[in-house]
Amino acid sequence: MKIGRAMHYIRIADTKKANFKDFLEKLWISVKGRRPVDTGDQEYVSWKESLPKLIQVVRDAGLEQIILAAECELPTGGRIDAVLLGYSALDRKPLAVLVELKQWSRSGIELYGDGYTVLRVRSSRENYFSIHPVRQTDGYVKYLERNHCGAAEGRLLVSACQYLFNYEAAEKEYLFSGDFKMYRACSRQMFCKGEEGRFRDYLRHLFAREASGDPEVLSLFLDSGYRISDLDLEAFRNIINQPENISMVEDQVQITECINMALEKLLCGDLDKKYMFLITGAAGTGKTIAGFKILSDYCRRYQEIYRRSDYKCAYTLPRSRTIKAVLDGIGGGLQVVFLNNLKGPFDLLVVDEGHRVTDFDRRSGGVGRALSSAKLVVILQDDRQRVLGNEKGTVANYRTFAEENGFVFQTFRLRLQKRAGFGGYVDRIDQLLYGGERGGSKNNSIKENRGQGNGIKENGIRIRVCSTLSELEALVNKTYQADKSIKYYAPYCWKWKSRNSRTAMDLVIPDGGHIFQKQWNPYLPDEQYRWYLDSVEQAGCIYTAQGLGYDYVAFLWWDDLKWDKRCARWIVDFNKVTPYDTLLKQTLSRNGDYDYIMLNIYRVLLTRAKKGIYIWFRDPDTREHFREVVLEDRQGN
Repeated sequence: MKIGRAMHYIRIADTKKANFKDFLEKLWISVKGRRPVDTGDQEYVSWKESLPKLIQVVRDAGLEQIILAAECELPTGGRIDAVLLGYSALDRKPLAVLVELKQWSRSGIELYGDGYTVLRVRSSRENYFSIHPVRQTDGYVKYLERNHCGAAEGRLLVSACQYLFNYEAAEKEYLFSGDFKMYRACSRQMFCKGEEGRFRDYLRHLFAREASGDPEVLSLFLDSGYRISDLDLEAFRNIINQPENISMVEDQVQITECINMALEKLLCGDLDKKYMFLITGAAGTGKTIAGFKILSDYCRRYQEIYRRSDYKCAYTLPRSRTIKAVLDGIGGGLQVVFLNNLKGPFDLLVVDEGHRVTDFDRRSGGVGRALSSAKLVVILQDDRQRVLGNEKGTVANYRTFAEENGFVFQTFRLRLQKRAGFGGYVDRIDQLLYGGERGGSKNNSIKENRGQGNGIKENGIRIRVCSTLSELEALVNKTYQADKSIKYYAPYCWKWKSRNSRTAMDLVIPDGGHIFQKQWNPYLPDEQYRWYLDSVEQAGCIYTAQGLGYDYVAFLWWDDLKWDKRCARWIVDFNKVTPYDTLLKQTLSRNGDYDYIMLNIYRVLLTRAKKGIYIWFRDPDTREHFREVVLEDRQGN
């Protein structure tokens, strides 16, 4: 995978008026995918104002041979406004200087004083929150140094600065006051209106003037590979002892930085309010990793300040035996306790799988009491992962609880898929199940692998639609020989006979001359952990899916959820499930939106894979609808 799309680039020497207009048009086409119809668009106007100001400073510095790359989109989300590419004046190594461009003025900026590292920005068009420019560029640099192959291997140097060309230099101190005094050491890399001379000197000091625009530097920045780490529950093992192994990307870093501001105040005795931070996002967006990192940062700072390790924090989750069994099996520095069993008080409480909360009761032993006992609460949840009728852990319900119990409430959303190869897969599953526009980048295409191999084009997750269960089973066995991280999953439409009989088969499905037979996953916690590590002899259901992920998943799509092509809608048949799933049957009476629960169940089951998913459909119309919506390339079907 490449570092991202460089929206367009140009040598500074070539930025004459006609060339610059052409540059802006190509830039717009790259960003928007179309020619600029209305060049009065605010983003287009912003480029017309900000880029020439940067270009003029570079020209005045005598660096006309360096290359400007604009609107460089990172695979982690977000875009770098401008990158100056050349060679270092110190050792002639390739150098990329990231420049964050802001049109801010002092009158439009207000510090947001509730413990978050954000500023309130006001303009004639809109009001919005922004993280501090220093923090923004620092996140870009750290990300590139960890994940851009050229930077990580030392072949490319990366630096950053900020240019606030409308912000008077005399007012700059305001941006480094209050909670933002921590960035004061970086203030010399921020340049405001009236500091163009200092900006020129800064660039002259960084860049060699001769041969600065070598195309090889551009190629090194744009075409080097990009690596993204698998993010999984294995991070739990090193949460205290090796927190540096918890790898995060831009949106996670920004969120944890905001929460860490409140943590710092708490540990220094300056926190005068309770806070509830809710991090929401679909499967694979890295909620758990963000939660682990917040815990790790708390433990590290606690040790630094108090020189002891009697931490007043907890990682917890609503009652989920499988996840607890896996985490206990993996091991780590923190004990996992179910939420309703916690006894406070706590400095910090991180609640994973927060959508599974069934009540907010504050009475003895209730979830509400545990939440209320903490000064800082971090909730990790996803409204679309509620799979029982009595689950109440929605964003709206947490907000109500926070307001009623004296918490300052703040919501963050993780959008970027971080599981290897996910691309826009979850967006397309959401479109398949819930309708609406399909999200995701066109460059992250998802195509069906119809051959016998496991390859796939672009950056999409491998998808194989199997015509028969015999084909599915053969494919799983072949994959299992190379990768033990593979599981069967199915909706809960078969009786759990093997719970009481070791030899009984639960899923018995005749398919032509072949009979597919599997047991449900084991019941005992130690056996569940062994199943998690290595087993294709047993199938998982919805209760062993949430919070877990595997390289590959083989999914049996049953007829409890079918697509009616005549009416163009989903048909839900709970009678296929409730005879066996007594927990779901008991809770449905508390939730009238039955169809939504079933769609959520399928969404969870369909989003467990990191690299590939193999699917067999009982219903042919459902199979074809899946192909139409999820798979872009249907030629040859």
